[in-house]
Amino acid sequence: MPTLERDGATIYYEDHGNPSQPALLLLSPGGLNSTIDFWDRLPLRPTEAFANDFRIVAMDQRNAGSRSKGPLDTSDAWGMYARDQLAVLDHLGIRQAQVIGCCIGCSFIFELINVALERSAIGRHLQHFA
Repeated sequence: MPTLERDGATIYYEDHGNPSQPALLLLSPGGLNSTIDFWDRLPLRPTEAFANDFRIVAMDQRNAGSRSKGPLDTSDAWGMYARDQLAVLDHLGIRQAQVIGCCIGCSFIFELINVALERSAIGRHLQHFA
């Protein structure tokens, strides 16, 4: 079971697809129970649909389900989740990634862009307008 230890937390992740392709970070639906398993309940299963075109990284958010656990920083919970997501990418040696999300995953994306715009695909495109 691939996990990452960070700031007293254990974060579960999966690495799928073609490692030579661009990275795609999946941020699952499920509210505060955002786990990889939620993708299997949707018509689009990104680990299957994009396997030939991307290196796909999926993760369970902190304290969602039983595989990711750790203390919550209630003063900056969104920032904490974004730092967890970046830590998984760093652990895998991924500097920049495209990101897709569903349900709460979209909110995770907005904070990830806020924390690390330069590491997202949209950040690369916005640099052209600066």
